[in-house]
Amino acid sequence: MEQQAQRHHNLSALQQHCAFFDQDHNGIIYPWETYMGLRAIGFNVVASVILAVVINAGLSYPTQPVKSFLFLFFP
Repeated sequence: MEQQAQRHHNLSALQQHCAFFDQDHNGIIYPWETYMGLRAIGFNVVASVILAVVINAGLSYPTQPVKSFLFLFFP
């Protein structure tokens, strides 16, 4: 936990939030990374699945660099 705090000390709160959910640190948060992050903070399995789909489906299209309806895996 201390390493994570040192790695993110110069990031804004929003950047830290995104970094927490970006499990593989590639700059893209997929639904399974959202699921794992929600499980890590204590949500149950059912809530984590539902929230991961809703969050990623809602934020996927507006955050795409190229607007397309073919956003596989909700990246």
